[in-house]
Formats: sequence, structure tokens, C-alpha cells
Amino acid sequence: MHRAVRATVIGTAALFAVGTLASADAARGAARGCAALSVRALTRLPTRGVVSGDIDGDGRTDRVAMAVRRDQPVTCRFVLWVETRGRVTSTVVRQPYMDDTGHTPALVELARVNHGRAAQAIVDFGVGASVDAYGVYAVVAARLVRMRVQGREGEVADTFPSGGSNAGGLGSICAGGAGTGEVLVASIPGVVPTAAPRVGSFYIQRGTTYFLQSADHRLTSGERAEWAKRSGLRAPIFDDCAVAVVT
Repeated sequence: MHRAVRATVIGTAALFAVGTLASADAARGAARGCAALSVRALTRLPTRGVVSGDIDGDGRTDRVAMAVRRDQPVTCRFVLWVETRGRVTSTVVRQPYMDDTGHTPALVELARVNHGRAAQAIVDFGVGASVDAYGVYAVVAARLVRMRVQGREGEVADTFPSGGSNAGGLGSICAGGAGTGEVLVASIPGVVPTAAPRVGSFYIQRGTTYFLQSADHRLTSGERAEWAKRSGLRAPIFDDCAVAVVT
């Protein structure tokens, strides 16, 4: 689904809380109702994606991984962790519908979606046959947090969509370019004549929250070019600002 594009290194207010933060001084992977786990045990677990890049903005290469605790219930099973300067920080990855659908989340890339030089971890939750849901995780004050989206309607908060069919689809791009904190979520017309017109939802990041700026957003030539690449199923998300892709 993802391709190694521009790889330079190896390798929505929220309606609900997603995971509990854990620092290097606390048990790794620990969250409310989850069994504690040591750093050593966490970093030796099987993974669903491992990638290297600068996720804290200090100019150094960090290691990011999605660990799988196969002996735990789904609400505690997946742990995203990052090692920066020898310190491991982690958060439990949760999505409301994972219990019902059986989709398994995976770390798919690092992308500079938010402000600044640091990249963010992009987690694919899956959702259906042709549209995926993604979470954006950032290091904030030495902790891993999931970026939130406020003002969205008809979709799960904290979630960015991508994918579709020949009748149209959804997609998310870095509207202002990498590192600007601007995100455009829009419908994409398909090849079927009855496809809906292109309507965008424009978000700008403030702190750890994305806020809706306008219901409609006029696409620039660069954005139109990005959408033009997104035909067919399982279009990559944020590949216009990706710095490292799990292949």
C-alpha cells in the first residue's frame, strides 16, 4: 500500500481518550486496566511496523515501533513506542471499533504533519474494504500523544481518512506543505459520473489539536496534483510530507 517516497532516513477536541501515556520512569505499555511491562520486554515484542527518523525534532535519528502484546486483550494489545537518546516513551494504541472489526493497527510511516522539524508516527487502523482510518502520534514534552481533531462531523474524532473506490473517496494531505500544521481532508471525485463534487475540510494545528477553519477549501494547484495521484483503492496518506515509509 505504501511506497518508499522521498525516504530520507531508514526504514480531531477529542471525543474519547486514546491510551495512557507512559514515560521512561513508568512501566512500559502500562495504561488503565493494562498489565505493566518493562522497557526490555517491550522492545523485544513482535512488531507491526518499525521505522527510524527524527520524531522529537532534535536532529537525531530515533527508533519508532508498534509492539504487539499477544497475551493481552485488544484494548491493551498494541503499544506504540519511541526510543530517543536512550529513553523509551510509549502509549497504548486504541480505537473504538477495533473490538468489533478485528482490524489490526500498524505503523506505516513517519511524516511531518505538524509544525516544526519533528516527524509524527502515522498509524493505520483499517476500517473497511477500501477506506482506512489513520491516527497521528507526536512527541510532546517527551511524551507520545495522539493528535486530536475538533469540529469534525460524521467521522470519528482523532482520525484521518484515506482510500476509496471508482465512485470517489477520501484523502488527507499536508495542505500547506510539510511541517506547517495544516491538513486538508477532502472527498475525491471518482470516475463514475454521479461522483460527489470535491469538497474539502481544512484544519490548522494549535497545540495538540487540529481546528476546522472552513467547510470548503479551494484547492491549490499543488493540492490538485496530489489528489490526481490518488486513484484506486488504499491511497497512501500524508505521502506528500512523508520522510520515512515502512515498506
